[in-house]
Amino acid sequence: MTSRQECLLPTGGRVERVDGTCAKTCGAYSTAARNRTCTNKCGENCPCIGPTDDVGPCGIALCAFPAKDCNLPYKKSFNVYMRKSKICHTRRALMASRFFCGLDNVDAVVCPLATTTTASTAATTTPVPKDVPPTNNQLWELKFYYNYGRILHAFCSDQACIDVIQSNGIGYGLNDAYTGVIGRAIREDAIAAVRAACPTGSAHLRNLGFTKVGLHYEHNLSGSGLKQGWVSIVNGACGATRGIKRWRCHYSEDMQYDIESNMKGNTFYDGLIMDNGAVQFYMYN
Repeated sequence: MTSRQECLLPTGGRVERVDGTCAKTCGAYSTAARNRTCTNKCGENCPCIGPTDDVGPCGIALCAFPAKDCNLPYKKSFNVYMRKSKICHTRRALMASRFFCGLDNVDAVVCPLATTTTASTAATTTPVPKDVPPTNNQLWELKFYYNYGRILHAFCSDQACIDVIQSNGIGYGLNDAYTGVIGRAIREDAIAAVRAACPTGSAHLRNLGFTKVGLHYEHNLSGSGLKQGWVSIVNGACGATRGIKRWRCHYSEDMQYDIESNMKGNTFYDGLIMDNGAVQFYMYN
């Protein structure tokens, strides 16, 4: 009949057990002579418990109701190891139930390591560099310029850009009340240093450009047309948090870019926000 295996092995172990005849089939009411062999990858450190030959309880399956589960001093115990692995091959009764009649629950036995002398090395951790936002010297202002009579905007960050928009035949006021700052972008000549200081967030940086479409200017994030520096497509990447949206005009084909609070109440553009109000890119305040 079936008896509980006491040899619990790590992966690679194997148990062979031969039991004598058992008079009872449950409750550990009988005893039988038992013999076992144990082999595993641990060699001489085989973690088998107890002697090779002994006389012990057999028929250790729990008795069915109304009979008493187990004969004293044995009690209903749980094979914890079997729940984790089936390396220690058990007989049919123990395979059918994780409970058995024993003195205590069965825990997994960890294969002890052979005693060796090894040199210890201290673990070293390479610190992950933190993103550092650009300095003020690495940013420039993106300004909008306006032709009041024709209700048209253009956008520039440097003089080279201004020279181009002033040659397009429209003409924009450069220092009047209708000129303003949309936000700050990373300078074209500073992007390499910013990427080095902001290695993670810089993956979200894009080159802002503006191209003339008809009589108005529209942005792109590929640096086409008039380059205006670098902005982010993710809020907070490399410190860029100023969300820029765009509007169409009631009275011309113009398109204006700004933060939403600046456009409220502007009768030329109010109510004509584009892209379902989505932020197009993030700049610096």
